[in-house]
Amino acid sequence: MKFGFLPSPSEHSTAPQFTSSKSESPSTQQSIIHNPYSRPIHACPRVPASPRPRVPASPLRRRHRYNVYASKPLTTSVNSGAESNQLVLTKVMEALLDSTPELIWQSLLLLKTKDDWKLIQPVSILFSATCVAFMMAEAQSDVEGSKYYLAQHPRIHGYTHPEYAMLMKGFNFIFCVGSTLGKLEAYAVLGSVSMSTLMIWVGAECAALLAGRAYFEGQYPRFHLSGLDRTLPSLMAHILMYLVVMVAPVQFMRMPGYLGGALYSATVVYSQLSNYMMIETAISLNAEHFKRAGTKLIFTSNYTLRLGSAISVVIMIVGAVLLWWKMKPDYYRTFYSSENFTEYLTHRWDFHNTPVIGTGRDAVRADVLTYAPYYWPKDSQVRPFLAKWNEFLEIPVPKWFTREWRAHVTAVAHPEVLPRTVLRSILLKQAVADTPPGEEVPPIDPNLTLTVLVKLDKDRRARNSRIVRMQIWMWGIALCVSYVDIISTVFVSFDYIEIGDHGAAQTTLGILAVSNLLQACSTAMMGQGIFPTAIALVGGKPLWDAYLVTGAGPVAVTKSAGLSPIFMFTCTRLIDTLADALPQLLYQAKMILSIPDTDRTYAMWGSIVGSALSIAYMACASEIEADMSRYWRKTLGLVHGYL
Repeated sequence: MKFGFLPSPSEHSTAPQFTSSKSESPSTQQSIIHNPYSRPIHACPRVPASPRPRVPASPLRRRHRYNVYASKPLTTSVNSGAESNQLVLTKVMEALLDSTPELIWQSLLLLKTKDDWKLIQPVSILFSATCVAFMMAEAQSDVEGSKYYLAQHPRIHGYTHPEYAMLMKGFNFIFCVGSTLGKLEAYAVLGSVSMSTLMIWVGAECAALLAGRAYFEGQYPRFHLSGLDRTLPSLMAHILMYLVVMVAPVQFMRMPGYLGGALYSATVVYSQLSNYMMIETAISLNAEHFKRAGTKLIFTSNYTLRLGSAISVVIMIVGAVLLWWKMKPDYYRTFYSSENFTEYLTHRWDFHNTPVIGTGRDAVRADVLTYAPYYWPKDSQVRPFLAKWNEFLEIPVPKWFTREWRAHVTAVAHPEVLPRTVLRSILLKQAVADTPPGEEVPPIDPNLTLTVLVKLDKDRRARNSRIVRMQIWMWGIALCVSYVDIISTVFVSFDYIEIGDHGAAQTTLGILAVSNLLQACSTAMMGQGIFPTAIALVGGKPLWDAYLVTGAGPVAVTKSAGLSPIFMFTCTRLIDTLADALPQLLYQAKMILSIPDTDRTYAMWGSIVGSALSIAYMACASEIEADMSRYWRKTLGLVHGYL
């Protein structure tokens, strides 16, 4: 499993064991990478780390900085390159999920204030925008100064001259400040006039960007990191990419697999044009509302709104020109290249000689196979490489040929490209898992042809895929039931406030708060990490666990040892049922019987029905999970296995 933006060796718990007979010494080739854009670029240039200013940081970001700077990380779950990945991801998430919502909210309040606004309000807005721009510029600087990123993707990263590192960081900050101010002013102005119009606008832009990615990739743009390439994680990653490129378009988004050079540049230009269109639309809607109702929705003058948008565009253009001025000319074309991620990986497969882990072309190709299989080179290129599987097992075993790597490749590679011995081992492992205790494991005929082994493995994957799809539907329904229950609880508390029963509202919200607190405590006690614990406190633990069980593996900063995502999701649903749904059902039933008929609302009845459904579904899903479990079918075969 990979963390953050760039790959690191996949983390899976199990893998079939294989034996072999001979070895191949790693090839030693010249460490120069062919660049079709210009002259060859020497891999892994030594870029001195740029000094970082002393700015306040969140505890999670301080912890990741320690992992980057220290000789020994605080956690053992990070691996090569993951420390830099986590730091970059933390900065991006903090900018988009902390400072950006604060900036939009303060801007909405200021626009609706007529005369009595104070100086601290625009100062707060400017400070929030500066924080967003600084964190995104710092994330880009970390990418450009990291040896890990430079070695992994030297055709994309490394456009900064070492002597201009701090200067380029300042230019990037100017570029991001202009983009952030312009875009968030447009969001705030249009949202102040019509929030529904803003939501439709943003949704249409996000869908158009998805269509653009699909056009350049030539297929549905699944996320390129393995484990996040399923539909739901890919959609979540796309929304995050949309926010990044619209609010603060840092240059690592031009890498194939994210947006690519051509789409990145086109989106940046469109973003500035859309700011003007949003503001003009808001001005028109505000004028129509004044004619119809006699009041304005925003009190800031039209001249001020247009002037602010124009100033932000000028700031962004100045930053872009300065970046282009000091950038290495070899990287100009990466900003308008239409190369997709499949072509990019194929180029790495054919020409790249300097891997991050191990040595030689084989290590590079092994790293290529850690990405999502949708973007791998052709089967005719992958098959000869995997045909050397047994040779890699001979001592000395290559550093990249780990248990995790083998498990990942055998799980996602097309059966046609796997060696015959690997297919036999996979089928034997499946036979062992399907055999009840005490019975003899059916042998795998050693004389089976490769064609027959491929067909058997496809049948095995089809069976497992049906089980996974059914489980995903079960987890999805459980997620919907949980949040229907939570949302109905919030609406019921508002109804109690409207009828003047503040004590009932406090009790209703208190039960929900206690449930979230218990989920956070259990999350921390199981060692799942700071980030999942914080998510549990705000009621997002069911969504987080649903993501973990639908992906190939967790992307949390830390991973609880020995606990599967399914077990954690079950614990979350159990706490949600016992500490929220059941108490809410009893309390809401008591309250609805004690208040007059005229004060009863649909939300109150809906809360009771939602809590009852949550309890019933928890019991039903638990029984189905137990009956479908291979463990319980093997140990209690007389009881489980009726489905």
